Amino acid sequence: MLKQEKDYKIKLKQIRLTIFCILSALGIMRLSKLQKHILIKSYESRLPTAKRSDFYDFYKNTALDDKREFIQKTVHKSLERLTGKGLMTSFGKKTSEKWFIHEVSLTEEGRQVADKLVRKNQPKLPIK
Repeated sequence: MLKQEKDYKIKLKQIRLTIFCILSALGIMRLSKLQKHILIKSYESRLPTAKRSDFYDFYKNTALDDKREFIQKTVHKSLERLTGKGLMTSFGKKTSEKWFIHEVSLTEEGRQVADKLVRKNQPKLPIK
């Protein structure tokens, strides 16, 4: 039974990876709410770069508002993943093990995705 479960998990991982590759090739990516918030906030900002601390307000007025270390880690992970997807450029320091991101900016592809997100969430007025 254990071997069947392992085989199932391996096949499931392969299927997920294949789906992710197909979606990213088509230009369709799955983004979390935090990643969408980061993209939209960077897109609407007047400055070319944004600091990492600018995105902490996503957790404002929630139960996680007090857990500062958790918020910092999740925002940092989201920024790393957005950079890995090619939607953002990160500025900071790199050690042999980890990136320390201080500022980020949108790439051209990131601007296009953020523009689609903003247009999708914008209400449309009825024409009479």
